[in-house]
Amino acid sequence: MAVSRSAPADFPDPVGLRPFVGRRRETEQMLHGLDEAIAGRGRFFLLTGEPGIGKTRLCDEVAAAATSRGVPVVWGRAWEAGGAPAYWPWMEVLTGLASLMDRESLLAALGEGAPLVADLVPEIRAHLPALPIIAPPPADEARFRLWRTVVTLVRRAAEPNGLVMVFDDLHSTDQSSLLLLYAVVREMRSLRVLVAATCRDVEAQMDRDTSDLVSKLGREAIILGIRRLDRATVIDLVRRRAGDLRPEVETRLFDSTQGNPLFIEEMLRLRDEEGDASIVAGVLPSGVREVIRQRLDRVVDEARDLLELAAVAGDEISPRLLAEASHREPGWIAARMAEASRAGVFAERAGRPRFSHALVREVLYRELGPEKRRAFHREVGRALESLTAVETALPLMELAHHAIEGPAEDLPRAVDFAVRAARRATDLTATEEALVVLNRVIAALRNAGDPPALRARVLLALAETQIRRGDAIAGTSLCCEVATLAATLGDPALLADAALTYGRVFVFAVVDPVMVQMLEDALDAQPAGDSATRARLLARLAGALQPAINAAEPARIAREAIATARRLKDRRALLETLHDGLSALMDVVDPNERRRLNLEVEALALAENDPERLLRTHTRLALDHLALGEFPEADARIDAFEKLATELRASWILWRVPLFRAMRAVTHGRFAEAEKLEEEARTLALAVRDPQAERALILHHEGLIRAAERHEDMRTLDSRARYARATFHNGPAWQDLGSALVFTRVEDQEAAHAHLDSLPESLRPPADNLFALSFTAEAAAYVGSAAFAQSAYDRLLPSAALYVMLGMTQAQWEGPVARLLALLAARLEQWDLAVSHFEDALARLRRLDARPHLARTQYEFGRALLQRGRAADAERVRDLFATGRAIAVELGMQGLVRLIDKRGTALEGH
Repeated sequence: MAVSRSAPADFPDPVGLRPFVGRRRETEQMLHGLDEAIAGRGRFFLLTGEPGIGKTRLCDEVAAAATSRGVPVVWGRAWEAGGAPAYWPWMEVLTGLASLMDRESLLAALGEGAPLVADLVPEIRAHLPALPIIAPPPADEARFRLWRTVVTLVRRAAEPNGLVMVFDDLHSTDQSSLLLLYAVVREMRSLRVLVAATCRDVEAQMDRDTSDLVSKLGREAIILGIRRLDRATVIDLVRRRAGDLRPEVETRLFDSTQGNPLFIEEMLRLRDEEGDASIVAGVLPSGVREVIRQRLDRVVDEARDLLELAAVAGDEISPRLLAEASHREPGWIAARMAEASRAGVFAERAGRPRFSHALVREVLYRELGPEKRRAFHREVGRALESLTAVETALPLMELAHHAIEGPAEDLPRAVDFAVRAARRATDLTATEEALVVLNRVIAALRNAGDPPALRARVLLALAETQIRRGDAIAGTSLCCEVATLAATLGDPALLADAALTYGRVFVFAVVDPVMVQMLEDALDAQPAGDSATRARLLARLAGALQPAINAAEPARIAREAIATARRLKDRRALLETLHDGLSALMDVVDPNERRRLNLEVEALALAENDPERLLRTHTRLALDHLALGEFPEADARIDAFEKLATELRASWILWRVPLFRAMRAVTHGRFAEAEKLEEEARTLALAVRDPQAERALILHHEGLIRAAERHEDMRTLDSRARYARATFHNGPAWQDLGSALVFTRVEDQEAAHAHLDSLPESLRPPADNLFALSFTAEAAAYVGSAAFAQSAYDRLLPSAALYVMLGMTQAQWEGPVARLLALLAARLEQWDLAVSHFEDALARLRRLDARPHLARTQYEFGRALLQRGRAADAERVRDLFATGRAIAVELGMQGLVRLIDKRGTALEGH
């Protein structure tokens, strides 16, 4: 926490004062578990029982025994008062584990998860050297990485002498902490660790999710149900604590307490103050809360106010915070705290002052009237904020808690702190806690009549949290609700935020009409003139409109967005706009333009220290270089991408490295190597559960077997590839384009014709879209009309020096555009043009050593010369077929061998 919670030195330790009796069986069982853990067979004990039954006291005894044997002990305690940050118990535990190691050992133990743990526990960051920036991974990947890191840290900390970890009050622990604990105890059998956790089995107010998590933990644990003490043990405890008492006093003590140790202690405190008569005579309280309440009623008013303020502030006691919140001098606070300590209201555990039992704080808090409670929450919240010197260190979750519980006029502060707390919790992979705090403030707003501006802000934060945790449906639905509120409020900035938050959901090759409409509405609502918001909306809209069969409009919008950002002369806005706008330009516009823009993004990302955008730019530049026939530069970019992704520990995207290298292997005919790299990519993608990987792998494999001329496999795979393309925008058109290309390559005229004819007239041929043209041109040259072929030729001719690179969805390099121009010219019987284009294509392919495409083009050149029907071409045709066949045989391109042999037979017949 941001505020020091240090303890006065004279607070007594309850462990040293209270006798420990009646738990022999449980103690022996846990000490045997400690022996097992030290021997390498970890044990997890879950201690359950009613409040005050002695669960924590038993853990104290086992911890003391472990310490006496040189086994380190670390504690993690829940924060029952509300408002604790995510992973609160683990912050204590991880700090304790870090203290057991030197800096080098700690850094080695944390490994690639060091930045995540350091963000969670600032005390650990202070002990580590400067850590590298990491690209933010998807929520699931970040969480699993954190879990793996913590398990490794626990393992390393336990290696020398064993380890004891105690987690107190699971019933009040946040869900993220419970999930992390579950990840650790699942590994217990291989750890030299004893884990003990306590949990109330009655009166614990757990929500369903928390209850389910505690139940899951219980299935991994040895459960010790801590029962009330029997009569003989109670008498023994009473005599150790107070000496010999009259029999009727002892009897009444047992009857009143029924063996609950905390109740016994409280009754003995009552006796100390008022004598035996207080126990024997009169009507005794019916429960421990009433005993506590009765004792607290004797506290003078000004001290009672301090205790109530402390109860609002939380489980632990900060004299500095109490002084600030109560507007009292530190000396007065210290005196009142000492009185409370002597009365048994405060105690010290592990060097920190806190209430002697959670029930003491609970009684104080429940007895507060509503107005006084809300006022105290306001004072504590403002004191917390005042005492935090650095904005980034603000205890946002705690501040949100106090503002939510404070007066109604503090709701704007509650919303502000809740939104910021949720964002920080999500950054720490604790999305459960983010959802909890946001839903709490939504409930508070509902009770206040749901002021729409505040509600919209919270819903937008909730939408972002849902999207970041992977629940896109829930998140985008909330964005739509915020957009409706924004329209009602007439708030264009809010509408833009809703649209851009919705726009965080990006599934390549899918056009979401709701997203498009929301972005367009947000643009219409913006004030006239240039702005960073307008530029970002335009750029995101351009990407949202892809893939479009006609790419001219998305490309125009992307260029408009970039021009807008340039006029602003805002480097950050330009970086974001260029990066987003390029998603609409990749694959479909001249790679010379893309390369120039991507190099600009690279420079801006370096200047802005934005590794995430730099990472994606490496992949885009690799595709640009491949489209320009610059293989060495492309390979260097793939290497740079792998290096940066490794440095950033971006394991969720590393599967693309072997996929790119598989594509490069295909280019040179190393098909077996390509398939191994494909499998490596699939393994990495499955490990990080990337939902877009399977489609990319199917379509890449389609390109591989097409280049390898495995014709039967091409026919078989076509149904799977069609399924992958079905998710594209205008899916049926993309399906027919892909199938037309398959049947063109295997020279099945009827099937190729059927698929090409299935395209709607408006899509034949597409305008300004190199990606789609690469599919249609080959089929148009084979079975299309002359008009279709002429139109495709005219559209492709300006790109004659380029190469077909299908990069964003399927990682396929398809050779020079000159080859497609040659095929189209041959279809139009413009033979001199066809020969010129074929010779250009062959020269390019030889220079690049792209042997599969060279063999295919040699065959197609020979086929075209045969169609021309000149006797003088016969020798050249034989040479083209022979050289193409030799490559095909060497590379195992059996389909192409069959086609060449078939054409060769026809040639010999002339």
